[in-house]
This record gives sequence, structure tokens and C-alpha cells, in this order.
Amino acid sequence: RKDKEEGRATVSAGNVAERIKGLSEQEKKLYGKFLHNHDTCNQIVLAIDALSADPSMGNAAVTGKDDEETLNLAQGLIRSIAIHNENFSGRVAKIKGDTLPAVQTEEFLEQLENGAMIITGASRLTRDTRKELIRVLSEKKKHVLVILIDTQKHIVDLLNRNPALRDLFHVQVNAERLNVEGLVAYGREYAREREYAIDHMGILALHSRIEELQTYDHQVTTEEVMNIVDEAIEKRDRRNFSKLFDTLSHKLYDEDDMIILGEKNFLP
Repeated sequence: RKDKEEGRATVSAGNVAERIKGLSEQEKKLYGKFLHNHDTCNQIVLAIDALSADPSMGNAAVTGKDDEETLNLAQGLIRSIAIHNENFSGRVAKIKGDTLPAVQTEEFLEQLENGAMIITGASRLTRDTRKELIRVLSEKKKHVLVILIDTQKHIVDLLNRNPALRDLFHVQVNAERLNVEGLVAYGREYAREREYAIDHMGILALHSRIEELQTYDHQVTTEEVMNIVDEAIEKRDRRNFSKLFDTLSHKLYDEDDMIILGEKNFLP
């Protein structure tokens, strides 16, 4: 156990900021919507470093409130393993916790040699299946990455009640949703990818648009933010007299030659 703790400390002590910058373009696309949340971003980078298709190196628990987003994050981690581990077979299976039979657990893992298994609703694993999963992974004979998926509360309860399972799933990533500031940052980055820059007043207008959409029962998505930015770009690109005025006033481009989006472009 001590060696595991020391191994975790070594990973955590790495320069996370540099690793974030060092993510490949493919990985940045995989994790795009999560990289603007500081905690989730750090957890992703540490998970990529720590994970291996070898169970002796650890498996992962991915948590979140949105099932689709949590699954996307888990799949992203698997793709990262495939990028960094040439032995990864590419075989991936997804199964619900309450449908994984104890008697077939070892057989399933054998079929996924050098691949990965995603278990959704992991808190619903039966007692016998949990015991069998612990036994098989502890023997370190099956080279399979196993990822448990559930809400953070359910995963914490599951691992606290099963210390042996917790030792096998020491890598944890929580898919936290972006707050308004994070969504604004995402919008700015998306605009820059399209070679547009949002000025100060435009940022305030984008912030207001997102706040108007954000309610107690609706979490604004990154897709909605992209739509807002797309609309602003469409308005900016319409040929009109104000565009000529902007050109004469040197307000069409910023210092990086990005086309500027201002407040009026974000007004509904």
C-alpha cells in the first residue's frame, strides 16, 4: 500500500500545467469541454499519466451528474491510453453494473485482453460480482483497463464500503460541469479556433447571454455556447456600412490579426 501511495505522490508532483500544454491536438479535442474546468482538467492530466492497460498500475473511476458527459470522458481516457500505449488492442466493451454476472466476469476480461471495460452504474454491481472483479484484477493476470462510472456520491460510497476495490481504482476523475466563467472561457477559445477574438464588451455580452440561459433546471452546454458564438460571427460577417467604418477605424482586427467580435455581435 505504501508503494502505491508513493507512486501516487510522484504522479501528483509532476508539473500539471506543463502537461496540459503538452496534450496533443487529438487529446485537446477529446477533452475540449472539460479543459476549462480547473479541477477536472488537472484530474484528466494526472489520470493519463497514471493509467495503464495493466491492472497492476491501476484502473479508474469516472464520476459525474450527466451520464453522456461522464461516458464521453471515460471514452476519452481510453483513447488517450491507446495513443500512449502501443500494446493497447482497441477492444472496448461497455456493460451495466447490474447486468455483469459474477460467473462470467473473468471470461469477459479475458476476451478484452489489452483492451478496456467500462462499467456504467457501477454502484449496482452485485456483491458476488464485486468480489470476483477484485479477485481477477488483484491477480494481475488480465491486462485490461476497467473504468467504473456512476455519480460521485455513489462511487465514493462504493469504494468506501469496499477497501479492496478502492485500492484497485485509485485513479478518479470527476466530470464537473462548467460554471458561467468556464463557459465564457470556452466561448473565447472556440472563437479563436475560428480566427475571431472577442473584445472586452463582447465578453460581457457573452457572459450576459449565458447567464440568461442558465437556470436552476437548465445547465448551459458547450454546444449552446458555440451556437451563440456562431451567431455572433454570422452577424459580424454580414456586409454593411458598419464594417466599412470598422475598417477605417482600425477595429476590424486585433494585434494577432483576429477579426474582432464586439458587444453588438452578441446582442440577441
